[in-house]
Amino acid sequence: MLRAFKPLVVIGCLGFLAGAVPAQNPGAGATDPIAGRWTGSMTLGQSEYPINLWFDGAGSRRGRFQVIGHSTANNPLRNVTLAGSRISFDLPSRPQQQFRGTIAGRRMIGTVRVSALRGSFSVQRAR
Repeated sequence: MLRAFKPLVVIGCLGFLAGAVPAQNPGAGATDPIAGRWTGSMTLGQSEYPINLWFDGAGSRRGRFQVIGHSTANNPLRNVTLAGSRISFDLPSRPQQQFRGTIAGRRMIGTVRVSALRGSFSVQRAR
């Protein structure tokens, strides 16, 4: 009896763990223009950095930022706003980084400001 029960426990635990991890919804961007992962680059001064951006779906307007190879993916974005095709968000670092841009389909381009230093960013929605 115990042997028959063991596989059910394992399957039940896997099902619980699968439910605990949010599923990636490939169609999330269809209803929310910024939901999902965006990847590209940011240029500040003479330096270019590969970056990732993640935005939560369902209008939550929360997100995360990563300089690939230099930071974790747990850097929260603040003040995420979307008005039509215009987007803005801040990275609360010291000094604070301010991003302002526009979205056109699968691309987001704009400017980034860190104190007196100004640059640009360009990302596209990852598949």
